[in-house]
Amino acid sequence: MRSLFAHPVARALQCFLCALCLLGVLASRSEAGGGPETTLVVVNADSPASLRVANHYVKLRGIPATHICPLRGIPNLLVIDVDTFRERIWKPIEEYLEKHGLAGSIDIIAYSVDFPFGVNYDADFKGVSLPQGAQKFRIGSLTGMTYLIQQVKEKSREYLDLRTNQYFREGDQDDCPSHGFRHRYGWTQGEGKPDRKPEDPEVADRYYLSTMLGFTGMQGNTVPEVLRCLDRAAASDGTHPKGTVYLMANKNVRATTRMNQFEQVIEALKERGRKAVVLTAGEDGQDGKVPIGKKDIIGCMAGIAGFTWPGEKSVMLPGAIAEHLTSFGAKFDGSGQTKISEFLRNGAIGSSGAVAEPYALWPKFPRARLHVYYADGCSLAESFYQSVYGPYQLLILGDPLARPYAHFCEVALVETPKGAWSGTVGLNLDVDLPEERDVNTLEIWIDGRLVQEQTLDQMIDIDTTKLADGEHELRLVVVEDSAIETRSSTTRRFTVKNGSVAVSIKGPKKGAAYGEVAKLSGKASKAKEVLVLAGTRVVATAKRTGSGWKAEVDTRLLGVGTVTLQARATFKDGTVVLSPFHDLEIGESKGAPKKKKRRTTRRKKTKASKSTGGKQAGLRAVVTDAAGKEHTFPVPIVGRKGKQRFITELRKKVQGKLKTIRLEGEIEAPEDGAYRLAMNAAGALTVKVKGETVFEGEGLAEDRQVYAGFALKAGWHRIELTYAPTGTGDLSLWLGGAVVSGPLMGKALRH
Repeated sequence: MRSLFAHPVARALQCFLCALCLLGVLASRSEAGGGPETTLVVVNADSPASLRVANHYVKLRGIPATHICPLRGIPNLLVIDVDTFRERIWKPIEEYLEKHGLAGSIDIIAYSVDFPFGVNYDADFKGVSLPQGAQKFRIGSLTGMTYLIQQVKEKSREYLDLRTNQYFREGDQDDCPSHGFRHRYGWTQGEGKPDRKPEDPEVADRYYLSTMLGFTGMQGNTVPEVLRCLDRAAASDGTHPKGTVYLMANKNVRATTRMNQFEQVIEALKERGRKAVVLTAGEDGQDGKVPIGKKDIIGCMAGIAGFTWPGEKSVMLPGAIAEHLTSFGAKFDGSGQTKISEFLRNGAIGSSGAVAEPYALWPKFPRARLHVYYADGCSLAESFYQSVYGPYQLLILGDPLARPYAHFCEVALVETPKGAWSGTVGLNLDVDLPEERDVNTLEIWIDGRLVQEQTLDQMIDIDTTKLADGEHELRLVVVEDSAIETRSSTTRRFTVKNGSVAVSIKGPKKGAAYGEVAKLSGKASKAKEVLVLAGTRVVATAKRTGSGWKAEVDTRLLGVGTVTLQARATFKDGTVVLSPFHDLEIGESKGAPKKKKRRTTRRKKTKASKSTGGKQAGLRAVVTDAAGKEHTFPVPIVGRKGKQRFITELRKKVQGKLKTIRLEGEIEAPEDGAYRLAMNAAGALTVKVKGETVFEGEGLAEDRQVYAGFALKAGWHRIELTYAPTGTGDLSLWLGGAVVSGPLMGKALRH
C-alpha cells in the first residue's frame, strides 16, 4: 500500500471557491459514480416491508439519510401502465432530486421492495407496429424503464430498440474496456465511450443505473431472504473471491443463444487471474442447467426454463451473480418457469430476468462478459448494464453497489479539530493506496450534497459560517484515476457552533416498537418552530414547552430498523439551528419474538398446520345487505388468483348490494417473524390481528395498494376484517413478509 497525505496550503482563491460551493453558487461536478453518496433509495412509504428493507440498506451501505425518496399510492406489485409509471413513480423521483439539489449527483436509482416488476407501455404505441419482441407482449421492466427514462419520458420508440444502450460495451475484446458510470455522462454511439461534458445534456444518451433490492410479491423472496442477500453483497466488497464462473451448456435454445460467447470470456477472465468453466449437459455428472457439486460459485450463466437448485451440493460465494436466459424469469404473475428469486434464495446477491416473452434475442440478456466487467472491479449495476444492449424488458434484482473485485483505498481524516467547529476549518486527509493504483480527484459532500470537487493536493477548507449551527455529516470521497473510477470514502459527523443557541434532542433509550408512538423531546429556547426530520422528511411538528419542545412520531412512518432523526429549530429572525443526530432503533411490533425459532425460506408447516384443528378452512364472511339482513358464508380465498373476484361472488350469493362485510377467523403464521398484508380495496377497511387494529382507512381506491404490518409467533392467530365497499370495488389481500407473498387462502385460514 502507498500512502498519500493531503496537507493544507494557504490559497485564498481556494477558500473563496469553497465558500461559493457551500452557498450553492458554484456548479458541482464529478467524474465517477457508483457510491453510497450517488445512490437514491426509492421506498414505498405505504409498505412496512419496503421501509424495513430501505432502512437496513441505508445503514448497511452508509447512504446519506437525505437520499431516501418516499413514494405513496403505488397501485400493485405486479404490472402498471406506463402513464402510471411516469406519474406516480418517476415524476415524484424527479421532483425529489430537483427539490433537494441531487439532480446532478445521483447515478443509481435503487428501488426497495414492494414495487411492481413490470410496466405496460401499450399506451405509448397504440396502433404502432413495433420491433420483434416488443410487439405482442408490451411490457417492460421497472428497472429497464428507469434506466432508459430519458426516452421513456419522451415516449420515444428508441427505448424499445435492441441496440439503444450506448453504455453497452460493443467489443468482445479488450478494445472496449470496462468503464465506471456517471449519469451526467453522454455515451458515444457504438463505442461505449463517455462524453464527460456533453454540449447538450438533454440530447445526449444519458441513463440512471437501476436495480430492485428485492422482489417480495408473488413468487418472489421473503423479506428475511432479501436482507440476507444485501448483507452478503456488502460483505463481499473488495474481498477478491477466488471463485469460479460456471457457464452452462445444453441443447436448449436458451443456452445456445449465448454459448458462442463462452470461450472468449474464459480467456479474458484467465488474463485477469480469474477462472471460468463450461459445464456441459451429460459430461462429468452435469445436467447443463445449474452447477452440480460446485462449492466455489462466483458466477452462473444458465439457459433453461426450469431448474431445481441442488441445495448443499453447490454453494454460491458472497458476491455471486447468477441468472438464466428464459422467457419469464421475472414475470412473477404467471408461468411455471423458475423465477430469478430462486437464485437469490440460494445465495446469489444479484440476478436478472425478462418480464415478458423476449424471444431468443441476445441483446435483451446479459452477455457473458458481464463477469469480466465484474472481475475488473465494476459494481453489480455497472456490470449488468455494460453487458445488455436492449435492457427495457430486463428486471435486475440485487445490490447495485456490490463490488467484490474493486480495489479500495483506505481514507482517513487526521488531526481534526476537537469539539465544535467554527469559522473556516482546515482538514488533513490520509489516503492509503493499493499497489499500482492512483487517485487524483477528491469530492467533498456535506449532508448528502456534493459541495466541492478538487485535486487531492489542494487544501481542504470547510467554511462553517455557511452552514447552520448544529450537527452535520461530512463525507470525503477519493476517486481512482482509471476508467473504472472506484470510489473510496470516509464519513464523520461534526458540530458547527458559530452562534450562542443550541438545540438538543432526546428519544426513548430502548427505542420503540413498530406501531408505537416514539416520544421525543429537547431544548430549543425561544424557537419559533421545531420540526423533527428523518433525512428530508418532516415526520413531526413539535409542541413548545417553555424553553423545550416535545413531539410524538408514528413509527409506522419510519419502519423497522435504525432511522436517523434530527430536530430543526427556526427562530424569529430566520436563523436555523440543528440538533445532534438521534439514531432511533425501531423493533418489530409488540409481542414479536426476541429470536426466530428457525431461519426458513419457504412456507413450512407447523404442528398446528397439519390440520385445521377440527375447524373449517378459510374465513367466515358475515355480509350485511342493503336491507340490513345478515348472510353468513365460508370464504376459502380473499385475493386474486386468476380471474377470481371476491366481492362479485359475494354479491351473487346475496343477490343484491352489499353494505358491509365482516371476515373473521384465524390466520396461520408458519414461522416467527414480521408479516405484512398488501391490500387493494375501494371503500372503508379495518383490519384487526390478535384483537389489535393494524390498519384503518376510509375512501380507499382500488388502484392504490395499502398495507398492514404486524409481528406473529408461529401458530394460529385471530384475524378480523370489516369492509364497506363503494361502487364495484373488490377486495384483495396478500400475505407476505416472513413468507413468500400469496393471497389469503386455503389451509392458512380457518374458522
